[in-house]
Amino acid sequence: MMENFMTEFRRLLDKVEYLDESAWYAMVGFITIYRKDDVRFNFKNGMEIPV
Repeated sequence: MMENFMTEFRRLLDKVEYLDESAWYAMVGFITIYRKDDVRFNFKNGMEIPV
């Protein structure tokens, strides 16, 4: 289910004109940067997505 969400989300990124900052902060707990090529978004529901 998450993979489907990410696929659709990536597809829509080109069309995003406005990002609601409050919605972003409501979802993302923190971002961890280990290295330049290892960044992880940690969501408040416990999910972690490597980018």
